[in-house]
Amino acid sequence: MKHTKAKGSITLFAGMTFMLVLQCIFTLLEGARMLELNKVATLNADAGIESVFAEYCIPLWENYHLLVCDLSNDSGEIDLEGITERLEGITTSNFAYGETTLLGSPRINFLRIEQEKIDYNSYTLLTDCQGRVYEAAVSAYMKQNLPYEAVKKMKDSYNTMKGVEQNDSYNSNSIKDAMDSLENAKKEAENKSEIKKENGTAGGGKKTNAGEIPAPPKENPLEVVEEVQADGVLGMVLPRGTKVSSKSLAKKDLVSKRKRNVGKNPRDPSNNLTDKALVEQYLVGYMSNYIEPISNHALKYELEYILAGKLTDEQNLKSTVDRILATREAANFAYLMTDGAKQAEAYSMAVAIAGATANPAVIEAVKIGLLTSWAFCESVLDLRTLLSGERLPIVKTKATWTSTLSGISSLLSGYAKAKSSPTGLNYTDYVGTMIMLQSVSTVSYRAMDLQEQTIRKVDGYQGFRMDQAMCNMEMNVCYKHNSLFFNKVSLISKVIAPYEINRKAFYTYFNY
Repeated sequence: MKHTKAKGSITLFAGMTFMLVLQCIFTLLEGARMLELNKVATLNADAGIESVFAEYCIPLWENYHLLVCDLSNDSGEIDLEGITERLEGITTSNFAYGETTLLGSPRINFLRIEQEKIDYNSYTLLTDCQGRVYEAAVSAYMKQNLPYEAVKKMKDSYNTMKGVEQNDSYNSNSIKDAMDSLENAKKEAENKSEIKKENGTAGGGKKTNAGEIPAPPKENPLEVVEEVQADGVLGMVLPRGTKVSSKSLAKKDLVSKRKRNVGKNPRDPSNNLTDKALVEQYLVGYMSNYIEPISNHALKYELEYILAGKLTDEQNLKSTVDRILATREAANFAYLMTDGAKQAEAYSMAVAIAGATANPAVIEAVKIGLLTSWAFCESVLDLRTLLSGERLPIVKTKATWTSTLSGISSLLSGYAKAKSSPTGLNYTDYVGTMIMLQSVSTVSYRAMDLQEQTIRKVDGYQGFRMDQAMCNMEMNVCYKHNSLFFNKVSLISKVIAPYEINRKAFYTYFNY
């Protein structure tokens, strides 16, 4: 059989039609690919920022349960370029070509994109917004780890303590005023006596409204308390043989004292009293104090530092004791002003001390001075009880009162303690509640002083800085990709430029 070759041809119209069909098919494929690339870009941006925040500061979490991302580089500066390089490496890794084919040629990756640039729209550092970011970070953690009733209890203690400190009836200068009144009355009496001698008249005695003047006490409580106050009370209230910590901080290294880095467009939280109470509970739980010292922390008495802000443990303890003493004096004086029997006892002694002046104003000043001295003595006994780890009520009653007016000298010179209470506040509670009375900025920066110094004791974290610790970030990532199907069959000769995909990504360790 004879075979003949078949001949075929295609017209220009048919060729153009075939190319248009292919162009349509490839356009649909490229469109589908672009839709998928947009999804992939979103996933990659989210995965990238999550990978950055996954590298949190481990010692800060282990010691204080705070999550932050350290932005510093080897030079100790904030390094956003380093984040950009890390994200670029992640993108390259995610969209690599992969394994080769059996023939040795690279496999085609239909979803390949490249990171073009990153714009950091905002990031917040732990030290931003005058300490409110730190307060929000602590509050967010504590809301997941502290029952409501504990917070309510601390808020109630805060309100009670605040009311005590704002007591207008208490005047810490009452003892000095009483002593000045006695001295002035004495000088006035001497001047009148001299005038009468010069005039040749006899000096007749004066009667007072107090009736017969009792004998003055062997020891004037006003003089005893004035002498004790001049010497300081720290050595008087600490248990005998106590050795005070000698740890200290260097001022130049403190977050609260240096010029701090500031984030870009930081998110400013809106906090309230509940957040303040949560911070107080956090500090009580994670910071050391005189009753519960922690040897490997920056200071042994950390709560005292947050309250007082001194550079040494000894100075902070002394200042804290003085602060508690002042608060206890106000509370104890307020109780004395409600106890008629104790006021009568103070008036009787005032007459014995100042009745010879026959001046009711002087007698009243001495009475107030005696009540203030009595409140001071009771407060010293209170401090001894608190520093022994026992509890006290914020406001005293007749049943919980300990000291006597006539025994002030012996009570102060010995080591008598006030009656403890099973339902009151202990030393740690008192310090914590008083910390709540301070500003957010003061508390936050002093807490960060201590935490930063403690973390710097860990190997590899000697240059750690709280003002380089990031807690949230928003960034815009620009990706580019080339057309894969448009250039296969194209009716135009112009080269198609790379396409851009912009995606925003945000991450935060805590919401506020």
